[in-house]
Amino acid sequence: MAMTLKLFKFCLIYLLNFELTFTAKVLNVTGGFYEKNKVMESFVVKASETTGPKGCVLECMMYTDCNAVNFNMTRSYCELLDVARSDDETINNSNEVFFTNISDWTKDEDACWPNTCPPKTRCIVGYGNLQICIPF
Repeated sequence: MAMTLKLFKFCLIYLLNFELTFTAKVLNVTGGFYEKNKVMESFVVKASETTGPKGCVLECMMYTDCNAVNFNMTRSYCELLDVARSDDETINNSNEVFFTNISDWTKDEDACWPNTCPPKTRCIVGYGNLQICIPF
């Protein structure tokens, strides 16, 4: 039992370390734009502190249920949203919050892009460019 737990911890630490290393190297996120001082009211898949606007977009690309983001510039706070803005939907004015649809963005292709994981999962790239889908 102790050996199994040690192996599990080793694998988990290895995968998380690899994910952090890999993510730091692949921030080539391009193509989209943020709408300044706009916010979309939608179900928040995940909210977190982040490294910046492109980091927020990259994080959204990892979640199958994420279609848009709100990014607060002053707090570096990211909200991953489940609904994207369509032509007939309006977004609200909000100081220092920026909004973007993920469909306007792209990144370098890897095991998680395009993201083919099932709904309600997060994709991480494992050793050897292996796709790992983790339920959230």
